Amino acid sequence: MPATNRPLDEVDAQLLSACHSLGALADHIATHGLQEQLLINLERVAIGFRRLLVERCATMAAMKVTCAPEVL
Repeated sequence: MPATNRPLDEVDAQLLSACHSLGALADHIATHGLQEQLLINLERVAIGFRRLLVERCATMAAMKVTCAPEVL
């Protein structure tokens, strides 16, 4: 499904969830130190977060709303 077919609210909800996951992982890493699996998980969430930002920009572009060019 193309990114522009999803409602902005749905993309924003997933983006918020990814933010929460990034924060939780960062807290866990701060508490327990740099461990390989934690860093792998952090990288996966960060990649997902970036994809959601790009999808959000595509959705906003379909709605004729501009987004920051550095995100793309």
